[in-house]
Amino acid sequence: MGLLFSEATFEGFAEGDFAVYEPKRWANNMHNLDRMRTKGRVLALAERLKAVASDPRLVLEASSEVPSVWNNREVRDQSAYLLRGPEARKALQPVIARDLTLETRVKDPAEHHRHALLCARIDHTGFEVGVRVNEHATVDLENLLGRAAADAAGLEAALAALPEGVQVGDAEPSAQALLAGARAARRGQAEWLWVGRTWPLEEAVARGAELVADAEAVVQGLLPLFRFLEWTPDNDHVGVGAAIDELAQEAAAHKAEADARTEAEAKAREEREAKARERAEAKQSAEQAWLALQRKVARSDLGATASQAVDEARRPRAPRPQAPRPQAPCPGGPAAAQPDVPRPDAPEARRPAGRAARSAARRAPPVPGRPGPGKAGPPRGPRRPGPGKPRAEAPKAPEKAAPPPPPPPPKKSVEELQPGDAVRLTRGLLAGKEGVIRGADKKGYLKIKVGALEMPIAVTDLEALE
Repeated sequence: MGLLFSEATFEGFAEGDFAVYEPKRWANNMHNLDRMRTKGRVLALAERLKAVASDPRLVLEASSEVPSVWNNREVRDQSAYLLRGPEARKALQPVIARDLTLETRVKDPAEHHRHALLCARIDHTGFEVGVRVNEHATVDLENLLGRAAADAAGLEAALAALPEGVQVGDAEPSAQALLAGARAARRGQAEWLWVGRTWPLEEAVARGAELVADAEAVVQGLLPLFRFLEWTPDNDHVGVGAAIDELAQEAAAHKAEADARTEAEAKAREEREAKARERAEAKQSAEQAWLALQRKVARSDLGATASQAVDEARRPRAPRPQAPRPQAPCPGGPAAAQPDVPRPDAPEARRPAGRAARSAARRAPPVPGRPGPGKAGPPRGPRRPGPGKPRAEAPKAPEKAAPPPPPPPPKKSVEELQPGDAVRLTRGLLAGKEGVIRGADKKGYLKIKVGALEMPIAVTDLEALE
């Protein structure tokens, strides 16, 4: 967990700072605010320890004060610690993960359990400052064992620099106790390898702000041992550098393979898309050509029709026959005494006589040879309809009767039908459809194929086709 909260200065611990880590409160979220205050005090003290270490490779972080998956839903203590930076942790991650099972990584996901720590820690019993190495910090544990085997004098010098009151677990500091603790942690027989000093609750509260000076002295004495066991590229006694290079090469090879696969897939996708575009363009071109052809044909048909109309209009027509017009009588001839009879098609003859003219006609004496008023005369032509009345059509001359069509050729009777003959269905859903006889079915039925269908049809529902 990262640095979340810290006080400006450390003024000492109170008894309540220890009480919030009692077992009955480990999983209780009601104490999160109290644990946050205590965490601020621990971080304020750890800031002073970071200044003493004066190592730019180390960063200050802290454990969570809230129950979560990172602490198995229990806050048993509060720690602020110095450990290697993010880039160095990222480089070691593949090597450490290779030594841990999946079950271990799931049950203990805390990242600071994979690295050596220069740590300040408080729980319900007291306060401590020291070097802590978890059983899952496999690289640092193996590096300690490897360097101790190669540089026993350097290990003795680091132990000799430890201040008074520092212990290795529950034992006095010695190479034997340190290496035994490291082996136990590496085999999973102990959770932590711990080298440091502990202040019980009463003593830590009593020391107040002076606890900072005591902690700084312990850290100053622990720095040689911490640098002795912590793995760095310059302090590699287990061949981790070679393993990192090997894993880096494998990762690069996997990346190159993945990149090549991705590039091949992208190229194949581009080829498929190009072919799809070509097919679409070819289809579009074919459709455009077909439409152009249809427009050309339509224009040709229209032009031919227009040409025919023009030719028809230009073709000379025969003169219409006209009725002979009556000749004017010669002067003094026999016809001169005849009254001038108006032509039937003259406008005056077509106009109906007015009311005064009709009255005068009734009072005039009868002319010999003409019927008088009220007498039957020759049949009159059709009367002109008045406004709003339909005009009666003149009777049409009877048309000549067309000659009767020739009788149709005789059709086969149903009894003469044979396989392969064409027939028409006269009843049912397929009435009017034509089909072909495939063969005989049960009595009175034939197998008829209509399109893709083949079904039995009664003989009485069939009509033979020529």
